[in-house]
Amino acid sequence: MKGGITSGVVYPSAVCRLAEIYRFVNIGGTSAGAIAAAATAAAEYRRAQGSGEGFEKLSRLPAFLAAKPNGSKHTNLFRLFQPDPAVRILFDLGVSFTRKGVRQWISVFGALVKGAWLVWFLFAILTALYILLPLFSTLRASLFDRLSSALWLIGGLTAGLATVLFSKLSLLPRKGFGLCSGMTQNRSGHPALTAWFHEYINDLAGKPLHEPLTFGDLNTHGIQLRMISTCLTHRRPYGLPFDSAQFYFKRSDLEEYFPKPVIQWMEKHQRPPEKGTTEVDETGFCRLPQASEMPVLVAARMSLSFPVLFRAVPLYAVDFSLAQPETSGAPQQDKWRTPERCWFLDGGICSNFPIYMFDAPLPRWPTFGIDLQGIREDRPEGVVWMPSRNSEGFGEQFHRIPDPNSIGAIFKYAATMIDAARNWTENRQMTVPGYRDRIVHIRLDEGKEGGLNLDMDPAVVTEVSDRGLKAAELLLSHFLHPTKGVTLTWDNHRWIRFRSALARLEEVLQQFQLGLSEPEPGELSYVQLLDRGPDEPPPSYRVTQHQREFIQQWMKPLLASAHNVSTAPESSRPSYKQPRPTPILRVSPRIVPEASADRPDAAPIDPQKGEEA
Repeated sequence: MKGGITSGVVYPSAVCRLAEIYRFVNIGGTSAGAIAAAATAAAEYRRAQGSGEGFEKLSRLPAFLAAKPNGSKHTNLFRLFQPDPAVRILFDLGVSFTRKGVRQWISVFGALVKGAWLVWFLFAILTALYILLPLFSTLRASLFDRLSSALWLIGGLTAGLATVLFSKLSLLPRKGFGLCSGMTQNRSGHPALTAWFHEYINDLAGKPLHEPLTFGDLNTHGIQLRMISTCLTHRRPYGLPFDSAQFYFKRSDLEEYFPKPVIQWMEKHQRPPEKGTTEVDETGFCRLPQASEMPVLVAARMSLSFPVLFRAVPLYAVDFSLAQPETSGAPQQDKWRTPERCWFLDGGICSNFPIYMFDAPLPRWPTFGIDLQGIREDRPEGVVWMPSRNSEGFGEQFHRIPDPNSIGAIFKYAATMIDAARNWTENRQMTVPGYRDRIVHIRLDEGKEGGLNLDMDPAVVTEVSDRGLKAAELLLSHFLHPTKGVTLTWDNHRWIRFRSALARLEEVLQQFQLGLSEPEPGELSYVQLLDRGPDEPPPSYRVTQHQREFIQQWMKPLLASAHNVSTAPESSRPSYKQPRPTPILRVSPRIVPEASADRPDAAPIDPQKGEEA
């Protein structure tokens, strides 16, 4: 499920319709998609225990989000976003600029008056004096003096407002660089997003509030949930739950982010300390729970940390790359390393549509993707669509830059450049055969639907939710009961994946044969490296004698297969007339944890302290 802040209201109706046919075993998402994924996993967990009440509650979520309780002028969806009081003016201004026309400027004026009332109060007093003093003076001010005084008043107002805004912006770093913590800030009794979701997700799962739903709970019923968060400090995305032992947290930090029962759970279920000395001073820190004990709520909140709107989540890790003075004997306390703060932001910064999470060369069941796109003026009827034939769905999507004579072209240019850097991999992935046919696209009007439009009208929330139901029906019309004219069926999908996988295997086998049989002059061949003695370099990752014998026998049929492919006529090879555009098979770093990561017996690794094998 793709990220998109309030666009996440499309997912519940889609999920509940698909749940009538399918059981969800692999669920993933980013940002708002992570919230929807967590809710789906909780409902599936409840169903695995014999009750369908979780999906019934989930189906009622769009109606709840669209409702305006007790005569409120805002929907429940809007009321989930509660900024810290000290930076309320920045939040109100941000919401104002999502509105259109005269309403936008009225909202901007109201935000400035409410958030900087003292400046306006002083301005009103000075303006009154400016008007009234000439009435009690025997001297008449010239027109120049009056204009000069008026300009001074306006300048003073502008300077005062600028000072207030700058002072509020300067508060953001100490507030996690965000306006909303996710915890309740007002006295209305309406919970903010994190506090509400804690109760909601446990209600879906049928668990008491003092026992947060964990990844291990899900795994006991064969449910794998995965999310993405971006570690700004490490400049890379992390799959959640973590499969490493490198992170710590501070209770004093998380008290501003999560309900007390969740923090108490994390303190009680810290991962075990490492055996022997760790050379890390853990005073004041708590070890993050292992994947199986990690609350789903924490991972979802970390994935949802949309820049500026939500606070980034602080965790801590040790930088073992820093130079450390050598000590003789046991490490000295003052020489021990201390964990440093790492900021975790929205997963969509690096991976907003991670459809690769649960992929396999030959799928045994469908994995559906729900993509969110901007509305198309040329296709007003196509608000929900997916390709129906093999020849559809691989055209490039245009993001046009406005007229170069417009100042708006600069901002569009910058925004498109950032978007290309963030999403180019997933944009290309969506055109690959075996991928594009399982993705349903929902088009939203970014000016009023989803995204950062926090204050959508109830009718708009309902309309966006209805598109989720249409998306589910469209998926079923392709994969379950194919309608007339649809050739991209489940069997077609499996056949395309089979053809594509064979073509990639052919390519890899040929490259394997070339590297194995034709070393560069003067270099050891791979066979010689395999057969080297126990004292011959290189010393790393040696194999046992049984491994060596198995690998030698295993390579023979691999090389024979490669030879058969390379000598066969082109028209006989698996790659002949293969599905296009052709993907590649390459080694890349793992982001999403392996399926075993959230099992109770899975031992976490510490990638920062690896030892030479």
